[in-house]
Amino acid sequence: MIKLSEKIKIKIRFCPNCMGSKIRTYHEEEELNRGCNKAWKRVMYWVPMIWCRDCEKHSAAFEWVKAKHDAVLVAMGGMTTQEIKDLRKGLGFKNAVEFARYLGVGDSTVKRWESRSGYPSTAHRMLLKLAASGVDLSAVKNCNRNQSGE
Repeated sequence: MIKLSEKIKIKIRFCPNCMGSKIRTYHEEEELNRGCNKAWKRVMYWVPMIWCRDCEKHSAAFEWVKAKHDAVLVAMGGMTTQEIKDLRKGLGFKNAVEFARYLGVGDSTVKRWESRSGYPSTAHRMLLKLAASGVDLSAVKNCNRNQSGE
């Protein structure tokens, strides 16, 4: 089993039930429900939680979606969003577009991964693992429609 250590910061500081602002925040560890996909790895992750003094209910904070997204990435055999960002920065790329071109993927692909609006495909996860292991991917030809003149 893989245990994620990152705790997503709770930025939306009100109760999702009553919209009250008298809250206490904390994190609970939870196992990702693998559902029908038995090939996924077992992952424990931290769910951002809120306890509301107004309605006296415990609930997952709005940011739980981000935490679950990262857990799914790891369960599929990939990296968390923060690990992708750290890899990009560690390789010296200032922005997602430069890193995308280095990987040979579409210009907005890495932006989607880093903003948690998309998941890397199996092939993209392999590219990320190769880059993380030190393989030079600068020879990868990016033939996507976002580049012109090549």
